[in-house]
This record gives sequence, structure tokens and C-alpha cells, in this order.
Amino acid sequence: MAGKNKKKGGGAAKASGGGVAAGGGGGKDGGQATPGKSASGRSAGSGEGPGVEELFSKLEGHIRKSEFSRVVKTADEILAASPGDADALRCKAVALIQNGSVADALKLLQAPNAPPDMAFEKAYCLYRLNRLSDSLDLLRSIDRTADTLQLEGQVLYRLGDSAACISRFEELFKKHRLDQSQLEVKTNVLAAYVMGGRSAEVKGLMESQLRVAARDAFDVAYNSACALIEMRDFRAAEEMLLLARRVGQEVLIDEELSTQEIEDELAPITVQLAYTHQMLGRRMEALESYVAFLKRKPADAPSAAVAVTNLLALRGARDVVDGLKRLDRVVAVKESEGKAGKEGGKGEGKGEGKGVEVVFLENLETKLSRKQKAAVVLNRFLLLVAANRLDEARASLPCLERLLPDTEDPLPLHAALLIKEGRTDAVPSILASLAAASPATAPADSGSETGGAAAAWGEAAGGAGAGAGAGAGGGYSRVQSARLLSAQAAAMAGQWAQAAGELGAVEGIQHRPAVVATLMDLKERAGDVAGAEAVVDAAVEWWRNHMDVSSATDLASIRESLLRAAAEFKARHGAVKGAADDWQALRKMASTQTLKTQALAGLVSCTAQVDPATAEKLASELPPMPGTSGLDVSSLLQRPGPSAFSHSAAAAARAAKRPAPDDESAAASAAAAASERARAKKKRKRKVILPKGFDPANPGPPPDPERWLPRRERSSFRPKKKDKRKVDVRGAQGAAVVKGEKAEGGGVVGGLSGDGDGGKGGGKTSAAAAAAGKDKGGDGGKKKGGGRKGRR
Repeated sequence: MAGKNKKKGGGAAKASGGGVAAGGGGGKDGGQATPGKSASGRSAGSGEGPGVEELFSKLEGHIRKSEFSRVVKTADEILAASPGDADALRCKAVALIQNGSVADALKLLQAPNAPPDMAFEKAYCLYRLNRLSDSLDLLRSIDRTADTLQLEGQVLYRLGDSAACISRFEELFKKHRLDQSQLEVKTNVLAAYVMGGRSAEVKGLMESQLRVAARDAFDVAYNSACALIEMRDFRAAEEMLLLARRVGQEVLIDEELSTQEIEDELAPITVQLAYTHQMLGRRMEALESYVAFLKRKPADAPSAAVAVTNLLALRGARDVVDGLKRLDRVVAVKESEGKAGKEGGKGEGKGEGKGVEVVFLENLETKLSRKQKAAVVLNRFLLLVAANRLDEARASLPCLERLLPDTEDPLPLHAALLIKEGRTDAVPSILASLAAASPATAPADSGSETGGAAAAWGEAAGGAGAGAGAGAGGGYSRVQSARLLSAQAAAMAGQWAQAAGELGAVEGIQHRPAVVATLMDLKERAGDVAGAEAVVDAAVEWWRNHMDVSSATDLASIRESLLRAAAEFKARHGAVKGAADDWQALRKMASTQTLKTQALAGLVSCTAQVDPATAEKLASELPPMPGTSGLDVSSLLQRPGPSAFSHSAAAAARAAKRPAPDDESAAASAAAAASERARAKKKRKRKVILPKGFDPANPGPPPDPERWLPRRERSSFRPKKKDKRKVDVRGAQGAAVVKGEKAEGGGVVGGLSGDGDGGKGGGKTSAAAAAAGKDKGGDGGKKKGGGRKGRR
């Protein structure tokens, strides 16, 4: 699904060794409506007053300045003076479209007095409101102009009908000539060819019919890179994306955009570039790019959704909780009554129950294609299975089935879920129905040589990664998917021989290192050591035959690892002759001196068991160990070994050299030695005596660790609060007002105030203070609300 969109895309197709990655987002909207007639297009003798003519002049000025809000306001003034004016209605409708008020524009165009010649604008409004079928029906009923064909191609593109979309654009080429200024249309044409699976024709199309180069616009360069990705030429795609980013930065800087705006505009290129790094094996670089991109919180929602999906595919089953949190920013889930998925295989049907409906946020419903939305929901399903939230995973299956393309079967997902639940007995019926369906042709072996099928079938039981069964986006035929899942189910049931047989029957993947390692382990568990040796020998031979001069550097390490694994396996099981042959072959082709030395050491070890003389000769070729160049081996062999007598004699000699201590120091030394010996003596382990009636199998809650502390030192201790109401109040609070003085505000004189202001406090007040409060019109210190007295 890489790069199936236009400028506002941002994509990646599928990530190797991970879940299904999403494609790009929605592109620029093609076939935009143009402003209506200006005032200069009206006849002088139209019979309208000069006020209307002045308003049309004013309207023309706003149109030229692209002041669409003022265009709408002026058009309303014209319609108020001249109801039903076709030119004013046309200008208002187009201004509403340009201003983003598409729903208001459609309402205006559906009115009885709407101009009859604005069917194209009405179809465009329906397209913008995602009423694609209505828009397509209306477009097919009007004249097939260049704008009509372009918009119809856009609608078909959004509907996912790539063949019909390309047909409309080809008709556009034949009937109408595209000039160099229509780069947006040419960009859309390239996107349609990529989405339609005709990426190989993009280069010739650019040179012959479109006559456009990648340097002409960064949109064109981006879609060219997407075509290269579809053809799996990731290195050329990386170079094209770097060109697109460089051209885009130059153009956007000239337009005086800010740094953040430039990053948002080039977001699709950033995500697509990270995807190429992922597919080229630079996984850490791709991971850092995705994380840094999402950390900036980009404004381009489709590109952010693609980055999240590809990041989850790259991480696999690691950090499942963080993956689900990230997906919550892309989709929302609501319950719906419906089919909850298949419980079994053929003949069992689907189980009825509560399902879930996945709703995409931030207009992603219209920006992402069906395949891209299926990738998001599929990765969510895999993460739920990896997190053991199996009920939620099963509830999301109906929604996933509706989004999956017709070419992909959801049966592997049901089988993977049953395997994860441990219901392996129900898997064969599903796999039988899957294998009985018409098998698709297996794709070419274009996946990662070291990831691939082993990850696909190994993760089928619940890992978020290559996918629950290869059939749901893994790139395998239905028969291959059935065998992979059958191998997984047999392995989980402990049927090693059957699992090895099913996995070994999948054509085209037995040479991959991960599959070879899995097959060897399964056959070894089943006791078929000779079969395991045959598997690794066949893989070594396959890589030897398929290595040429151009790929020798990239693939030599794979053959080296397989040879080493074969030699170690044979030596471990006593086949020293075959192991020696493998070590010898590895020694000849080793690319590093360290690997050559290791191969020679293995060869010496195996040869010594059958031909000691040859082994001794080979051992002489081993490099000396570091730090042993000055040692004389013969003298070391002639020297006597250590003994108890030599140790005691050396100790006596050392003691003789020490000065004789006095009596006090000798006694102290003897006491210290005795205490050391007493401490060194091993203490007898006492038997643990458990309390009466204690059950070790059900010990109950652990004892309180603070039970030995005094209560006042425990964390749960709370001191008792003192009742301050019993404390005698002392001081001037009961004093009378001195004769001649006047208490201000009815408060307490020379005492403590309560909770309130002045005499309104909650504390006790004297009669004199209350009287003074009454003189001032206050409450006389009366207690309000039964409140407590304020603290000192």
C-alpha cells in the first residue's frame, strides 16, 4: 500500500517482520470549483439599479483578493436587492467552497432557485462531504469536460476503483491537452497508477504522456518514489525521497513558510523515508525516525496514522500497552450488536454477539483508503491478542472482515485466535476450509531473507508482528497460510514431527535462516537428527547456488551462519566427519580473521577424534594465545606440582622470617585466630518450627512488617486530637470595656478574634463587646452557623 496517495500522503506499505503497515493519507483535492462571473461579465442594460452594479464591482474586488468571507457577505447583499440573481448565487456558492463551508454551499446549490449550470460544483461538494456514490452519479449525468473527468477520477480513486480511475485519466489525456501548469492533475494521475498496481508504467508515463520530471515538483518526486517502493527498489526510492524533500524545502522556503509548517507539509516524505530505512534493514534508524516524527505531534493526521502503524509493525509484540495507547489516538471503538466472529471452521458459521465498530478520528475515515484502514485495525487486533485481551480481539473481527480486501481471507485470523486460546482442536476445520478454497499464486520471494515466514507463522498464535497467519497480509497463498497455521497448532500441542512436516511442506521458504533453525529444532525434538542435518545441508546448498557476484557481499554472512550452525549441530550429535567438512568449508569462505580462527578451532576439535596426526598439524596453524609468548611449556611440565608439604614448608619459611612476638601479642594473636576459626565453622542449620495449625500451601496474608514497632512509630498511627473546648480561656477575652473607650466594629477588645470579622466571630465575646457591636449596627458578636472557634 505504499504511496498510493498524492501530496498529502505519507506512506509505507508493509513492514518486514512486523505487522501490516499502513499506506499514505489523502491527497490534494482535484477538480476544485472556480469562482463565478465577475461584475465585468454583466451587461449594462440588465435592468438593475446602480446599487446592484456597485455591489457587483465590490464583489469583483473581493474575488480578485481571494477575500471569500467578504464575497459571501456581498453576494448576500446583492441577493437581498435582486433575489435569485444567478451570478450572485454562483459567486456565493464558490466562495463558500473556497472558504471551507462545503455543507452550506451544497445546501445553496440544492435550493430550487439554484443555477442549473452548477451541477459540477454540486458534485464537487458531494465529493468533499464523502458522499462519493451520489457525486459519481451526478458526474455521469453531465457533460464530460476536463474538470468533470478529473473529478470523476478523484471520486473513483477515493472509492478504490483504480482501473476505472486510470481509464478516466486516460480519457482525459486523449480528449484534452494538459499543459505544464496542471501539475496537480499529473500528480493525481501518477497516484492512480501506483494504486492500480501499474507502478512499472509510471516512468514511461512521465516521459511520454505527462512530460513531467521528478524535479518539477516534490509531489511528483514523492509519487515516483512510491512507484519504486511498489517495485521493491528501496534504494532508488530512498534517493527519490531525498530529492523530493530537497525540492520541497526549497519551494516552501521561497513561499516564506515557517519551519513547523514546512515539516507538516513534508510529513508524508518523512514517514515514507523512514519506511524505506525499515525495509533496507536499518531498523533502529527507522524506529528513531518514527518516534521523533510522532513526538513533534504533526498536523498531518494521515501521516501520523501511518507512522503509528509502521512503528507498531516495527516493534512487534514489544511494549504492547504503549502500542494500544498510540492506536487510541487514531481510532475509537464503540460497541455494536452484530456478529462477533467465527468460532470454528467450515460448517460452524459465525457466532452472534456483541461486536465493536472502529471509528477513525480526525477525518481519517475519508483520508485513508480501505486497505490502509484494514492495516490499522489488523495491527490493533494483533496487539490485543498479544496482550491476551482475547475477548476484545474476537469482538473486533467483524469490523476487520468488512475492511479486508476481497483477495485476503480472514480465516487465518480466526485460526490464530483459537491457537492463542489453546483451542487447537477447532483449528483443523478452519484450515481445511482455507486450503479447500481456490489457492492464489504464491508471490515471489521478495521479503526479508532473515525475517519472513518464520516470524509470520511463529507470531500467528498471538504476536503483534508479521501477522496472524500469512493470509491476512503476509503475502502467502491460502494453502501456505493453512500449512503455517497448522504447523503452529501442532507445535503448541507438542506434536513436533507433524509441525516439522507442515512447515517443511511450505514451498519457497525452507532456505530462510529462521525457518531452517525452526525446522532443525522441531526435528531434533522429534528425534529425527538425520532429518535436521538434511534440512541445514539443503539450505547451505541453496544459498551456494543462488549467490552471484553482485549479491555475494550481502548474502555471504547468511551462508556463513548456516555453515556454522550445521557444523555445531553435527558435532553435538557425534557426526564429527560431517562437522569437520563444514568447518573446513567455513574456513575457506570466512570473511573475517576471527571467523577463520573459530572455524580452524572447530576443525581441530573434530579431526582429533578421527585423525590425531592431522589434528596436531592443523593445531600448529592456530595463532598463539595472547600473553603466552614468553612461557616455556617443557619447563612447566618438568616442574613438580603443588603439594600439601610444599605449602606447609613455604608457610614455615615465611613464619621464620617474621620477628618473634612478645607473650602478650602472641596471646592476642592466638585469641584472634581462635575467634576466626569459630566464625568460620559452619553453623548447623536449624529446622524451621512453624506455628500450630499453619498451612504452608495457604499461608494467608503476610504479617504486618511494623508489628514490632511501638504503636506511635507505625505509619498508621494517628494521634488523638485534644478537645480544646475544655481548656480554660485566660486573658483579656472576658475583660470589660474601659469607661470612655469605644469598641470599633463590635469586635473583641484586647482578646482573640474568632473565625469571622469583628464581632461576627465564632468565639465567646464579652457582654460589653456585644453591646458595642449593637451600637455599631453589627451582629453583637453572636455565634454564626455553630462554627468552631478559630485556632490561636
